[in-house]
Amino acid sequence: MARHAGAGAFDLLTGSMSGGVFRPGSLRRVEAALLPGLLDKERIGTRFATLPCGATVCRTFRLPGVPPEQLKAVLTLQAESHLLGGIPRHRTAVEPLPSGTLGPEPVGLLLAWPEQSTASMPPGSGWRVVPEILCLLEGGASTGSSISFMADARDGSVGVALRGPDGPMLRATCEANDGDGSWPDTVRQALAETAMASGHEPATAKKLAEEALATSVKVDDLTLSAGNAYDLKALLSALAKAAAGPLGAFCAIIETPPTVERGGLHGAVERSLRHLADPKFAVRFTAAAVLLAMAIPVAAAGLRVAILRSKLPDPEAFERSMKESEQQLAVYRELESQAWPFMKVLGDLVNCMPEAIEAESIVMGHGEPLTIRGIAKPEGSETGADAVLEMERRLRASGVFEKITKRWDPPDGRGIYAFSLTADVAKATRQARFGEGEDFAVTTLAERRYGPSARPGRTDPPPGTEGAADEPSGNDAPSTTTVERPTRTPSRTVASAAGDSEGDPPATDARESSTTPSGSGLPDRGIGRRRPSDGDQPASGDSGGRAVSVPGSNEAPPSINYSDAEIEAMSKAEAQAALGKVARARQSPGLDDEAKERLRAMFDRLLRRVREAS
Repeated sequence: MARHAGAGAFDLLTGSMSGGVFRPGSLRRVEAALLPGLLDKERIGTRFATLPCGATVCRTFRLPGVPPEQLKAVLTLQAESHLLGGIPRHRTAVEPLPSGTLGPEPVGLLLAWPEQSTASMPPGSGWRVVPEILCLLEGGASTGSSISFMADARDGSVGVALRGPDGPMLRATCEANDGDGSWPDTVRQALAETAMASGHEPATAKKLAEEALATSVKVDDLTLSAGNAYDLKALLSALAKAAAGPLGAFCAIIETPPTVERGGLHGAVERSLRHLADPKFAVRFTAAAVLLAMAIPVAAAGLRVAILRSKLPDPEAFERSMKESEQQLAVYRELESQAWPFMKVLGDLVNCMPEAIEAESIVMGHGEPLTIRGIAKPEGSETGADAVLEMERRLRASGVFEKITKRWDPPDGRGIYAFSLTADVAKATRQARFGEGEDFAVTTLAERRYGPSARPGRTDPPPGTEGAADEPSGNDAPSTTTVERPTRTPSRTVASAAGDSEGDPPATDARESSTTPSGSGLPDRGIGRRRPSDGDQPASGDSGGRAVSVPGSNEAPPSINYSDAEIEAMSKAEAQAALGKVARARQSPGLDDEAKERLRAMFDRLLRRVREAS
């Protein structure tokens, strides 16, 4: 048991505890710095430190008539209503006093240790706190109406226990000691006030105070009531006995809250809050947070600059290129306001025109409407008007043209429409999107007319070549087909595999030279739609017509050979005519491998010449 003696020293009473009885040993005064080493050397496990009366809040409560199991809850509510949360719960102890401690009446006691108290505790850990006022309860204060008290002139602590007309009372207070010899009068006044608070008359209270003070015992600065025959060793022994006896429940007061280490997030939060409760740690933490708040933006900016430098090693060159791009964009914007990319607009216009449209004139000027005049031919089941409407649809869908107006004349006998169309160029620089079958950059005109074999490197004859697509094969057609033309109509050569000379081009284009499904040599479009009547058909021996040999007969293929010089000198029309002859010759039966290879090479040279002349 250790009690603060002032001047950095403690009065230490050692002893042993056996069967709930404390057997005191030696009493000595030890310096505070030497106390932990001495306790460890003597292997003292249970350690008690006294709490002065001046550092203790003491209140007594009359117990209500409630069942014992509810008594603790009632006392806790009364204590909380008195303290109002001003003292932490680990620094308070509220329990009912043992029966007969302060008389026959049941009494509850509240003892609390405020945080602002300046009581000195021994150094080291493992100390249990014993309020010094418990020695008055252990010394028999319940007998008679006398006052039991203790007063310490060193720290001004005064503890009083007595029974009055209003019931038992236990009081702990701290009085001022000026050191001018008035300390006994201060103690006398405190004792009289306590007696009057317990219900005694002032005169009786004053008399009780005088008697208690006159019979007291003084040990150094400590004054004890004589009825208890206390000295310092007896005082500490009584406190040790109280801590080990029924009053030990009031020794549960501790200086710091118990720490329960828990893992996970809750444990980390609790530890952080405990650290932040320390003012020094809170100041260091705040300073570190401020420094981080100032350093993080600078570090982030530096990291960003480092990343930009790694991605852009030469910022000056990048800046120059950006300025050049901006200047070019400014020039392009100015050019767009003053001129159009006419070739681009013309290409968009061509992609919007179906193959049945033949433009005769296109008038286009900057800031002026676009005007197209031409003819629209029927194609398959679609009329020329359908071709004009399809052209209008493509123009609107491109987004380049708007405000489209059209007009066409009635069709002629061949179903051909003459039309005119005007449109405003809304966005000349817009990139129009066309389907694969509408964009000539994807599917060229040659591929549309002659099929995929018209691509460079293909050796198959284009199915759209003159007379090659509609000619019957040698297995399905008769060996010789004779077509008689009327005498009033000049005869035309439709297709001849043997009678045409090498330099004679056909008299008609590819559409006119294709045969009809009925085997007639007349063209399938225009005037060729008219069929001769039975009266106009001459006999097979009539001199007005001549026999025409259709490919597919068993005759030997003609000997066709064009040199490179002859091919280079041909015009587009001549090259197309020669290309048709070679295509027909390649379809002739009985060709050997050498003839097939020669005709294939000649076909490729003629096809390149047609493309070059276009």
